[in-house]
Amino acid sequence: SAARLAKIPLSAATLDAVRDGQRFTRRALKRQLTRIARLMSEFDDEAEIRKALENLYQPHRDEVRRLHEAEQWRDALIAGDHAVMEMLIARFPMAERQHLRQLARNANKEQAQQKPPKSARLLYQYLHNLLEDESV
Repeated sequence: SAARLAKIPLSAATLDAVRDGQRFTRRALKRQLTRIARLMSEFDDEAEIRKALENLYQPHRDEVRRLHEAEQWRDALIAGDHAVMEMLIARFPMAERQHLRQLARNANKEQAQQKPPKSARLLYQYLHNLLEDESV
């Protein structure tokens, strides 16, 4: 998008080439990418561009990390890992231990009875909300 493109330190010629390339067909785009690469190697500072791209994608990476962390905790709680429960209570004092245990117990029963994972979803949402509250 134009807003994302503006955050990357590119020369005017490179920016124009990128904007032009956004409306090209597949074959023409391939030629345009070669031109952009040549322009970037001639004019632009690679380290600055890499840093800008890293900053651009870091919020997404943080969100993915939080999602995976919540999934791992959910799976451990459903499996009955008491160490994870204690770690969660220590890390998130506002977390409701009884609610976590109830959701984990219900999710375990649903798994055993091969029912839809309603409680597992609720447990995941609760854990994800804890992580979101922590990151704010």
